[in-house]
Parts: sequence; structure tokens; C-alpha cells
Amino acid sequence: MKLLAAVIIILLYSGCTNNDTSGIRQATAIDEPENLPSRLVEWKAVGFSQATHFVVMGKDFAGDPMSYELVSRTICESLDHCVINFWKEGDEYATEIPFSDGQVRNRVAVYVKNNDENVSRLSFRCGSIKGIPVDGNCFND
Repeated sequence: MKLLAAVIIILLYSGCTNNDTSGIRQATAIDEPENLPSRLVEWKAVGFSQATHFVVMGKDFAGDPMSYELVSRTICESLDHCVINFWKEGDEYATEIPFSDGQVRNRVAVYVKNNDENVSRLSFRCGSIKGIPVDGNCFND
């Protein structure tokens, strides 16, 4: 059990300090409010263009809304303005702007943060994530 705890701590540390965008990264919410549980999330930063981040979520986490929130906070925590476009692993994704039609269709979530306007919002493609209600906080492109 102690070995497992040590491995998890090492993974958490390496996931939070890894600046390499070529491989799967991990985000955790150890210091986040209690509504965001501590856990690992696999994701890959695949590009950055015109102040926009491009992220592919690992297959095991792509259907979990909380995982997108954790990754959004990890990437944008120290930024006043931040935009992230999310895709699922295995789908066609963008690495720069403009998007192709396929990349637009495959995008599953968008996170926008603007501290000047006190805005922080995560929206999902309508029907793309099980359990996310179609209540106006979703997009269809």
C-alpha cells in the first residue's frame, strides 16, 4: 500500500510539472475545492494558436465532465485569459486555427476564462458527454 501511495505521489508530481506537449499529461485537483476530487486525468496538449489551447483527452477520461474541468484549471490557473478546445483521443483534432469541418464536428468541449469579465465557463457539444443536460450550456457548431 505504501508503494502504491508513493507511485501515485510521483505520478501527481510529474504530471503537474511536465511541460512536454508530445505525450499524455496528467492533471490533478489536490488543491481544488471539495467539489473537484483528487484524481489523475490523462490528456495531451497538441497545439497552441492565437491564444487558444488544443487538448486531446485520454480515452478513459473523455466521457467524464469533471476531467475537462480539472484539465481546464490546470492549464488556465495562472492566466487571465484562456481558451481551450477539447477533442477525444482517436478523433480528428486541430493543432492550429482555422479548424477543418471534421475538427469542428469532433470538438467535444470548449473552456473560456476571462478575468476582466469575471467569466469562467466550460461548455460541451450537445449530446457528446453522457449526463450533460441539453439546457443551453451546450453547443452544436
